[in-house]
Amino acid sequence: MNAHRHAWPTISLALACILAVEPARAQLEEIVVTAQRREENQQKVPISISTATAATLEAAGVRGTEELGNIAPGLTIQRQIGSVLPYIRGIGNPNTSGGQESATALYVDGIYYAQLPSTNFSLNNIERIEVLKGPQGTLFGRNATGGLVQIVTKDPTKEPTARVGISYDDYDTVEGNLYAAGGFGQSFAADIALYGADQGEGYGFNVATGSETLMRTEYAARSVLLFTPTDQTSVRVALDYVDTENSVGIARQPIEGARTVDGSGPLPDFYGVRSNYEPVYFFDGYGVGAKVSHEFPAFNFVSLTGWRDGSIENHLDQDATPLPIVNAAIFDDSRTLSQELQLLSKEGSSFEWIAGLYYFDFDVDYAIDLVGVAFTAQGGRVELRTMQDTTSWAAYAQTAFPVWERGRLTVGLRYTDDERKFSGGNFLPNVGGGIFVAGTAAPKTTAEEVTWRLALDHQFTDKVLGFASYNRGFKSGVYNLVNANQAPVEPELVDAYEVGFKSDLIDDRLRLNGSVFFYDYQDLQQQVIFAGLTVLSNAAQAEVFGGEIELIAAPTDNLDLRFGLAYLDSEYTDYPGAQETERNPAGGNFVCTSGQPAPTPPNCPASIWPTLASRSATGNELSRAPDYTYNVGFDYTVPTTVGNFIVAATYAYNDGFFWEPDNRLAQESYGLLNANLSWGSSDGRYRAFLFGKNLTEEEYSQFVSGGTLGDVIAPAAPRTYGIGFDLMFE
Repeated sequence: MNAHRHAWPTISLALACILAVEPARAQLEEIVVTAQRREENQQKVPISISTATAATLEAAGVRGTEELGNIAPGLTIQRQIGSVLPYIRGIGNPNTSGGQESATALYVDGIYYAQLPSTNFSLNNIERIEVLKGPQGTLFGRNATGGLVQIVTKDPTKEPTARVGISYDDYDTVEGNLYAAGGFGQSFAADIALYGADQGEGYGFNVATGSETLMRTEYAARSVLLFTPTDQTSVRVALDYVDTENSVGIARQPIEGARTVDGSGPLPDFYGVRSNYEPVYFFDGYGVGAKVSHEFPAFNFVSLTGWRDGSIENHLDQDATPLPIVNAAIFDDSRTLSQELQLLSKEGSSFEWIAGLYYFDFDVDYAIDLVGVAFTAQGGRVELRTMQDTTSWAAYAQTAFPVWERGRLTVGLRYTDDERKFSGGNFLPNVGGGIFVAGTAAPKTTAEEVTWRLALDHQFTDKVLGFASYNRGFKSGVYNLVNANQAPVEPELVDAYEVGFKSDLIDDRLRLNGSVFFYDYQDLQQQVIFAGLTVLSNAAQAEVFGGEIELIAAPTDNLDLRFGLAYLDSEYTDYPGAQETERNPAGGNFVCTSGQPAPTPPNCPASIWPTLASRSATGNELSRAPDYTYNVGFDYTVPTTVGNFIVAATYAYNDGFFWEPDNRLAQESYGLLNANLSWGSSDGRYRAFLFGKNLTEEEYSQFVSGGTLGDVIAPAAPRTYGIGFDLMFE
């Protein structure tokens, strides 16, 4: 552990020595971001941002959103029942049930993706990815208390171009992609991006059924149509579709030292399961995004319209045993519509401003069919049916202006009005010919909040920027669609204070950015699993202190280096009523005595039937907030007469964290090593590559749940390696 803590200064010192002796040839490229809803040099924006271009993603072996945490300091990502759960600086959302929205928001080309499973997809036709850290309560105000991940896709070119690729790995996974673009006449351009992956061999086996598990199949398509009738006007329409089947993050077994309700412990195979009900996740989604831009003489106008539809079906063995105790079929259908109108000052204005209106509608139909002996008293089956409709309006404005020579002040304000409507209850089809029991949760909840941004920056030199900021973020309250009788949780607020710097040094061969921050986190939304169902609550107060440093260097024309370090010190400072499960003192988990009938309350002694208890979590660390994480990577090009050979590797380390507020279940520290070796022809037309992921064979978790049915783990992917080929046409 101590060796890891002292790794980053050693790396930095070695890098400084390399830069000092190498001739000044290579320079880092300027990265343009839209963190303030306009195109700007990343190094001039007073916000902590990590960016990755398509070339960086390729070198680091990042192929999907769930792998972005390997290259962005302060960002950790897990997968839970088909959804990716991003946490930025310890702030995220642990609940993936219907109607939930992440505290770390995801935007694609400026359009918000609300349904959590829709944020998990493979990356194709990507221009760059921006990770904005800290509350984004003004310009991206939709529940972004932790920050946001913004994916920017390519604009189609009028010149014909195409790229086709295929790869194969040791789990019989065939992965293919195609990108093609071209123009039509003087005003039209279009592209199409296709992606497909089919895994023929599972990472593990279901010993209860003899079938393979931990497998995935994914098909996706995206097309962008660009119409530019004049130099001042552009219309960009994007259409996308994805169809996914996956069991990673949903197939589970007991963690080490635990037992499930049938008395069984973990299997010898970390990737095995013992489920009578085959765990699998299906997602089918599609959407349209439209951006209309026009440059007026005095200002610019932008309209952003987004429409999405997504359907989810999960098959989950809640008890993770061969017994039919709690089998759940979960259905989540959602529709989202968003409309945003913006007015922006002209580029180059000393007095920059932006003003906008935002409308958002998010409708969710949620259903769970619960079958098993745990529901004997209800005739063996319970059907939950709930609905949540969300309507949100917001108005915002932000301006930046000089306050002294090389000094600038940014002031932003946003007003949000959220309304959520709820209905639903439980249907008992096998009781009295069918009985519906309506839920007791209030039918409507509203929230109004004003959030803001204040930032002061100073350009010490043309290449060194310092900044200090104060931001307030807001995430509205939400219903628990798994429990029709629970009142909605309260909204959460984050006040974030940050001081940072950005610098391009040594003739633009070294980019060094860093910051320190403090968060005052109020009414944060939490969850606990009880009897296979989610219970939501609010923690009254928490604090997060931390710091980050990110370094990118080009010591030579042929070598690129990357390093990032994030440190967190988090604590629940006031959480007196934390919900947790009362355990069986004899074994720590609920287990019926051997030989007894199925583990339901009537058949088990009351003394070992677990209950939900309220305890204080004050003083505990925030869930899923590692003390520190770091990543280090490089790519080195060797030019030859037969083409260019590139060696690239990335190592990402996570110090470990607690999964739940009670700090009982912990993820131990782990490190992931990914590497690529590629050859590209001198004309750039052909490419062949070898790749490896998790080369050190780390066994770590995607998701751990400590419910009353047992402490269970969903394993992450094991080591994989393979080969691939790309072909370019221009």
